[in-house]
Amino acid sequence: MAAGLAALLLLLPACAPKEDVPPETCAAAPVTLAVATDLHYISPAICDNGETFRTMVEHSDGKAMLYIQEIMETFVAEMTALQPDAVLLTGDLTLLGAKASHEDLVKLLQKLQEAGIQTLVIPGNHDLDSDSALSFSGETYASTEGIAAEDFAALYAPFGLEQALSRDEASLSYVYAPRKDLRVLMLDTNAGAWCSVTEETMKWVERQLKAAKRAGAKVVAASHQNMDIHNPRFTWGYQIVGGDDLRALYEKYGVICNLSGHLHNQHIVDGAVPEVATSALSICPNQYGVITYDGKTFSYQTKELDVSSWAKEKGETDPNLLDFAAYSEEFMTAVNRSKTAERLADSGLSEEETALLADTIARLNTAYFSGAAFDLTPYAEGIALWRANGGNAHLESIAAEAAEEYRTLTVTLP
Repeated sequence: MAAGLAALLLLLPACAPKEDVPPETCAAAPVTLAVATDLHYISPAICDNGETFRTMVEHSDGKAMLYIQEIMETFVAEMTALQPDAVLLTGDLTLLGAKASHEDLVKLLQKLQEAGIQTLVIPGNHDLDSDSALSFSGETYASTEGIAAEDFAALYAPFGLEQALSRDEASLSYVYAPRKDLRVLMLDTNAGAWCSVTEETMKWVERQLKAAKRAGAKVVAASHQNMDIHNPRFTWGYQIVGGDDLRALYEKYGVICNLSGHLHNQHIVDGAVPEVATSALSICPNQYGVITYDGKTFSYQTKELDVSSWAKEKGETDPNLLDFAAYSEEFMTAVNRSKTAERLADSGLSEEETALLADTIARLNTAYFSGAAFDLTPYAEGIALWRANGGNAHLESIAAEAAEEYRTLTVTLP
């Protein structure tokens, strides 16, 4: 085949962008989807992991940012091995919205495209029109260029927008069909006011749901922010404004599930239209979701990145990479332990009591973010001390869900 023709074929979308005509290439075989969120990628071109950057991440929320390049390269390698029908990235693709980070992330995602894996992206609240886009070098930092919505559409065009059955004119939302009877609604919840969906986009969503119903296709939805409330302490800025209306619309048309992120912790709200908030890929336990759909059953389960195996294969010698799961867990715990101890500095507690409370909340927080059920018994002394000193709303919300498992979901379709 001539090189020019081969290149042209690679550029052609797999499915014709017609709202009511499912792709001819869609097969009846089960579909596998992967979903990851809150990558918070930063390009090595604008970050040298120097003192200023280290100080920032050590006072943040526990994201393993010093190894974000290795995390992303491991993710690309695992997706290449898994060969899902599509990879969904549900926002906060970059740490601070820098153009250089978007450009280098695109280069990583192109490796998936070259491996025959369709990637689907939507922006998060950190990705567009950022006034805090920064570059880091040693002890200094500086403002750097960000991107606007039109730049995002151009940069990420091969990752869902070009292959869309339909695109919303009022946002970066679109619909993609991995097979004849399944459609993925990628909903941009940051195009209007932050954490919201405009009236125009809501009308477009309903048209897409009607079109899917006419075509006999089921719909899986995805957004960055959450349709539902996953923790009563995190509502404003987390639940989509009008989330109840969105849920009602999804229920009306039989949407299977909504996939979101933003919270950084792994959580599921079950119901007529369940919502899975996948934990941040950049934070312990550095996991993503794997979905299988066979027309009758929709199944979701988490999988932890195996950075250590990737590092060994690459001949890396950094001990943190060679035992990355332990490093990532301890880093997140240490960050939260330090922040909690600072907040308790003027509490009047003894040094020993402060250390116990800080360690208790840090370890419970790490366990909670994983989405796995965990035993409160080892933390009984610290919890009792918290409660004896007025309690802590965040700890109580964690303790209330300790016995619950949020890493798997199975939906049996009617």
